[in-house]
Amino acid sequence: MALWKENKPSDGKAPLTLKRNFLYTATANLIYAFSQWLIILLIAKLGNIEMVGQYSLGLSITAPIFLFLNMNLRSIQATDTNNSYKFIDYFINRVITSLMGIIIVSIIALLGTFNDQTRGIILLMALSRFFESLCDVSYGLYQQKERMDYLAFSKIIQSILAIILVTLSMVMFKNLLLSVILYSLTFIFVLTLYDFRKIRVLVHFSMFKSYKNPIKFSNVKTLIILGLPLGIVSSLDTLNANLPRYFIQYFLNEVPLGYFASIAFIMSTGATVVNALAHASISKLANYYQINYELFKKLLFQLVCLGILIGGGGVLVSYLFGESILSFLYTDAYSRYNNVFIIIMVSGLIWYVTGFVSSALTATREFKAQVPIHIITTIVTVISSVLLIPQYTLIGAALVVCISNICRCILTLNTLNKIVSKKNKRGIEECV
Repeated sequence: MALWKENKPSDGKAPLTLKRNFLYTATANLIYAFSQWLIILLIAKLGNIEMVGQYSLGLSITAPIFLFLNMNLRSIQATDTNNSYKFIDYFINRVITSLMGIIIVSIIALLGTFNDQTRGIILLMALSRFFESLCDVSYGLYQQKERMDYLAFSKIIQSILAIILVTLSMVMFKNLLLSVILYSLTFIFVLTLYDFRKIRVLVHFSMFKSYKNPIKFSNVKTLIILGLPLGIVSSLDTLNANLPRYFIQYFLNEVPLGYFASIAFIMSTGATVVNALAHASISKLANYYQINYELFKKLLFQLVCLGILIGGGGVLVSYLFGESILSFLYTDAYSRYNNVFIIIMVSGLIWYVTGFVSSALTATREFKAQVPIHIITTIVTVISSVLLIPQYTLIGAALVVCISNICRCILTLNTLNKIVSKKNKRGIEECV
């Protein structure tokens, strides 16, 4: 029995240019990031420190579980240039894996030594993650069709609704449970009243109206197998980013960790722009990889140059004005860590370049090839953390981040080069 009907889009709307897709994505990502920061600020200002802890705990428990089970399906979807799978295949896959996420989080919440309030927050945040994951499938379709304006409006609407509802809840009731419920409703609202409409425009998606094209659960199973390496990669990537912080906490204490985390956050602001452009360009990279390698290489070169420009600008600014920036953003106490700031921004430059190269690697759809890269990088991060952080404290931690990014960059470039060389060799043999 089919629940969906899909045909080729006939609305005549052409994909947007890379520039417009980037601008839409960057704007949406900035607004979304601001909304997430503002929600935590609202909880801290209008609630209490216990609420902040409960909310943070809910995030830390649900995020890695859903990140793994989501298996970066959005990238698989965005690079599916041959339309090997239908939207329904991706959607059912996501429903199944997200339900698994709710079950796993529920077991943790029920068996863990949490009070009732905290347990309720964790369960509700799992529900929120469920609907957020469903929205993410629509984002994958928008990427595939190069209509990032749809994605941008969806994220912006959700972000604004979340700010309004959480603010009202905290001001009127100071109730975190209610705030998380209302936050979950924003995803349901956007999914049903906006995303489903745009999906119908792109693929003539229609629920409960057709019995002609049955759901192929074999495709769903294949997608799970295909996405498993990316799930592992996403989990390792998150772990690798947090490893220096774990070791700072272990070898030093919370105070140095606070300084390091605050300084490292500045590096992530540049990543917002880089990720926006990477998301906007991955579908085009996938198309170029299949039909014109020269265009693929040209676009990748442009992206890498842009990454160097953004990262290099960050390094220069941190070198010239680092102490003033740290004092302005935080307090004067941070200015004595300017050397840490400079090293972090150098690692940011490498991180930005690696992000674009990783997008190109994902565009080749050689997903399994990414697993060894992240395993080796994680091992290098652990070893360098043990050797550097106890002796050189935060300077050592910044060097660890730099070494980790250099390792990942070299391995990713080497892997991409091997894949492309193999493809070119195969193409030459076919011509002969």
